[in-house]
Amino acid sequence: EGAAGADPIVMSIDALNVASRRGDRVKGQALGSVMGQRAKASFRGGTLPGMWRDRVLPFELDLALADARLRADGALALAGAARDATVRFDLRAARVGDLARWLGVSPQASLPASVRGRVRLSDEAWTLDGTALELGRSRLTMNARSLLVAGRPGIAASVRGTLIDATELSTLFAGGANGRAATSHAAPATSAATDWPDADIDFQLQRVALRRTELEDLAFVVRTRDGRLSPLSITGKVVKVPFTANVETDLRAQPPTASLALSTGTIDFGALARGLGVADDIDGSVQSLQVDVLGRGRSPGEWLAHSGLDVRVSGGRLAVRGAAGSTLAEVRVDGARIGALPGEPLRAWLDGNIDRTPVSIE
Repeated sequence: EGAAGADPIVMSIDALNVASRRGDRVKGQALGSVMGQRAKASFRGGTLPGMWRDRVLPFELDLALADARLRADGALALAGAARDATVRFDLRAARVGDLARWLGVSPQASLPASVRGRVRLSDEAWTLDGTALELGRSRLTMNARSLLVAGRPGIAASVRGTLIDATELSTLFAGGANGRAATSHAAPATSAATDWPDADIDFQLQRVALRRTELEDLAFVVRTRDGRLSPLSITGKVVKVPFTANVETDLRAQPPTASLALSTGTIDFGALARGLGVADDIDGSVQSLQVDVLGRGRSPGEWLAHSGLDVRVSGGRLAVRGAAGSTLAEVRVDGARIGALPGEPLRAWLDGNIDRTPVSIE
């Protein structure tokens, strides 16, 4: 069983065979179940004299669980040994839903997943080196280490990503029982928040793919203190234009809340509107853009479904296109606004001029 409040890991062994011939390494096989799923394992240790002499347990483990497979090898220090433990691991799953009991995703999630890396353990610290995570098309690498923050256990980490496919990842929480994404083992959001360690995690992501557009060169630091997530300051590019954004969350609220405030300078508003699915028949640029989103939910999908949107633009020129690309109207924009309450249709307002004639459009 893990830390206080954590669910225990329930295991059962139906058959176990361990043997070691004189001078050979210890070998074994086991059949049973882990968290209710059938499991099969094979393992090898060191020689009995060598383990007793060096106080170190070298091992190789191969564990099959449904369509997932874990391979690990390394050396664990026994009590009294004057050396650290090192473990290399490689976990692969044809369907991440097969690991739903461990990860809190939907059992129907079908993305392939893999994670591999190395962890080093000592009596006082741990280090995670060169860990690579692949989930569908998304790719991340991570390095992390334990540390003390104001005398409390904490984590420092760096995360680098070549691609995050947000549309794919949204399927991880779709199709759960009765429409709920989390499994019965998921803890309430308030409990999860208060259990977070103090952490500083530096993110740099080359591409984040949305429905029909991409964010590029995202950079931000996730910082938690006393179980609270500090406001995020994010920089990046959208439709090749630099932006800044601030994100604030309240994970203790029921349900949790999160807000986004994003602003840019001159931007191709037509390309952005098409990418976000707001409009396909607008071309042109605006001098400034401000986007505010406030939502509630326990998962990204639930948050999006219960979000309110407010987009404001000022300055610039827009063209409304008709059939075969014909221009229905060219508008000089003084100000425009697009908004929607949670679950409501988008509405747009625009003030400007058409051929020097003031117009207001709703």
